[in-house]
Amino acid sequence: MVQVIIYLKKVIGLLVLVAFTFSSDGFGQSKTVTKGNRQWVHYYNQTKVAEKWAIQLDGGYRWENDFLEASQYLVRIAGGYKIASGLTLAAGFGYWGSYTNSKITVDEWRPHQELRYKRASSKLGISSRIRLEQRFIEANDNNDRQFSRFNWRFRYYIGISVPVKQFAGTQDRALRFLIGDELFINAGKEIVYNIFDQNRLLIGPEFQLNRNLAFSLIYQGRFSALNLPSQYTYYHILWFAIRHKLDLTKALGSAP
Repeated sequence: MVQVIIYLKKVIGLLVLVAFTFSSDGFGQSKTVTKGNRQWVHYYNQTKVAEKWAIQLDGGYRWENDFLEASQYLVRIAGGYKIASGLTLAAGFGYWGSYTNSKITVDEWRPHQELRYKRASSKLGISSRIRLEQRFIEANDNNDRQFSRFNWRFRYYIGISVPVKQFAGTQDRALRFLIGDELFINAGKEIVYNIFDQNRLLIGPEFQLNRNLAFSLIYQGRFSALNLPSQYTYYHILWFAIRHKLDLTKALGSAP
């Protein structure tokens, strides 16, 4: 267990170092870091529709400054295909609306493609995901003028799930502790100062109510770069997530 955590930290540290080094201001200049807090509520659904096919749907709402200000809302849908045990290929599309003073000022349409690996055992669960996003963004500036931009974004997530308690009378009800990290890297002609986009450190408990329903309360430390010289943000984020699975293969008459 200790060796896994050490290895995870080394991988994450190396990825962050590489991305940060290639950002345009590097390590040579003083940096301004703006701090804040945000709160997220998110619902994830995975509905199995055939032996190897599933629909992935999620949506969420985000606040900042202790729930006082609306920050974002999002909806996303994808189709996933099981390539092999624990290995899934998926592609989908999402929409993000971002608020300024309670008004939607940024609209983002975001197709994505991903490869996900997940392995679970009685001792340790390991998950990893590589995702490529295409971000189409429309926004208003301070003078209410509209502008559009586009960029690519690469995301890599790695995490572990540590069993804490298995409740008596059922194999499905359990308490786990999650540790993970996700690195974001931007690409595109409009990306100047933020090739390194952000890094998210995640840690917190997850309660598995049954094989189809789980709740988690995660602390996320998010360090991100702005597309400005030496300008960064750090957010303390409290993230409540519901994960829900459905199996419609019998109802749809899918063959085993």
